[in-house]
Amino acid sequence: MLEVKVAWFLVLCLVILANCINVLGQNQPRITNNFSPARIPIADLEDLNLTCTGVSYSDPTPTWKKDGKHVSVNTSISIENGQTSTGIPTSTLIWRKVPLEASGMYTCQFAGVGEDTEEIYIMKAETVNVQVSPFSAVNLTCTVFNWQLYEGPQFYKNNTLLDANNNNYEQSDEITTLNRGISQGKVHSFKILNATKYDGGKYTCMVTVRYGKNNGNTEHLRSDFILTVSESSDVTRGGGISWQKMHITGFFIISLLSQALGYLIL
Repeated sequence: MLEVKVAWFLVLCLVILANCINVLGQNQPRITNNFSPARIPIADLEDLNLTCTGVSYSDPTPTWKKDGKHVSVNTSISIENGQTSTGIPTSTLIWRKVPLEASGMYTCQFAGVGEDTEEIYIMKAETVNVQVSPFSAVNLTCTVFNWQLYEGPQFYKNNTLLDANNNNYEQSDEITTLNRGISQGKVHSFKILNATKYDGGKYTCMVTVRYGKNNGNTEHLRSDFILTVSESSDVTRGGGISWQKMHITGFFIISLLSQALGYLIL
């Protein structure tokens, strides 16, 4: 009988403890954002709004931190403090045209009251300009940061999709990882086997991101870059002697021979 009473006592304690934890959890500041839910893709160069709401009208003005450091207001970042219709204090952190480096842990802290932390990742498709010599192979790369479920990337030249079945193109199945701070990128490559001056121009990497219920929502990332195929006449061909140098040297030799022949005739 004693064992039964002890068991019921323990169950009652657990119920009371669970309710206390629930109440305490509800009486903590909360961060919400303009992208709901928080894990929805946030692309670079979009505006990010994080709003923190206190728990009592007497709460102090909150402070914002990113990765443990105070957020400084500047031309891109502003903080607007206000209150709800019931007098509960609020604070909104606005970051306009967020870069990839905006990824991190954001904390809203009410001194002596509590805090809330939100993990934010900024998506990005990133490319680099490339310059190559004529008749050489070149890798076009596109790095997709901070999202796992996406289609592509696909490469376009002047809005025309590059066909991997073309004999001069090769789609690589190898994907490498690039870490930049807390951001992680997947590097994809597309090879032009024999680049000529006609391959030079503006290229675009396109990525389709899927998210939401049944992954039914999409967002498109793009990054433009330039491929330059140099037309330098100093490009060496065989033996390291340029055609231009051979032409100049030959002309010089012929001139000397002509002058020597002229002296002999005289």
